[in-house]
Amino acid sequence: LQEAFYCSSKVLTVSLHKYEAGFFPINSGGLDEIGETWGRGFNINVPLHHGINDDQYLSLFMRLLPKINSSFQPEVFVVQCGADTLFVDPMKSFNLTTKCIINCIEQIINSNKPTLLLGGGGYNIADTARLWTLITGICLNEKLDNDIPEHDYFSYYGPDFTLETWPGNRTNKNSQKYIDSLLDYIEHNQIDIMKHKICQ
Repeated sequence: LQEAFYCSSKVLTVSLHKYEAGFFPINSGGLDEIGETWGRGFNINVPLHHGINDDQYLSLFMRLLPKINSSFQPEVFVVQCGADTLFVDPMKSFNLTTKCIINCIEQIINSNKPTLLLGGGGYNIADTARLWTLITGICLNEKLDNDIPEHDYFSYYGPDFTLETWPGNRTNKNSQKYIDSLLDYIEHNQIDIMKHKICQ
């Protein structure tokens, strides 16, 4: 996605993703890939290590979103709601739950800007359906029952048969020092650039 707007200051691209040798995308997604020409500073990569958990991910997101809102002042959000961050996904990247992703989506919606929510990665069919069902509930302002009702594919959602998913126990290779260093780099090498360009 970053290539589509890499030289544009009209669109701010932000990506929180796993970034390790041999992991897709292999040749992009680094912290220092911040855009070029007019787009310099308007491409934010947040390269995460293996196994980040709900608390770290949500804390990072909550620290980043206000900075984006105040510096770039977006008129609209387009959000790719990938489910491959969830613990049981075959990509085996993070330890996240639906609750964490839903909290992030709610924060964006609470910014009171037009928001387009898109699907994305997600290779465990049941958990992808869980997440996107919960997101649909938010969009409709409907509180959904956590218990999944019986239907033709009910057996796919065992053994708990609930919408909520559980955190994983993969080794978390993201130290708090590393998370802080990401935010420090983004603030001083991108957000400051954005503020300067927008004020020109």
